[in-house]
Amino acid sequence: MAAECCYVNRVLPESELDDFVYALDNRIAGFDKVAVSETKALVDASTRIPDEEFGSALSAYFRTAGRPENEHRARRLFERGLQKPHGVELDLGKRVAEQS
Repeated sequence: MAAECCYVNRVLPESELDDFVYALDNRIAGFDKVAVSETKALVDASTRIPDEEFGSALSAYFRTAGRPENEHRARRLFERGLQKPHGVELDLGKRVAEQS
């Protein structure tokens, strides 16, 4: 369900989850701590909405993203590898912008 609602960008079989999480943890741990901390603070400051607005914001997202007019775009993205470790996931921002 989470993948269909675009809450996640990939779904892994349970047998692969531990290795994936371990590799991701090691990768993040290797990043410069100050850079990670400051980048996270910047993203949080510019994107966080007040808790009391979250429900209505999420409802608005699903009301608009799930419109029939957008179905062909989502279908094309999934056909091109959306939520897979290849395909459009490698350059998602550009690929979404190309959809019409």
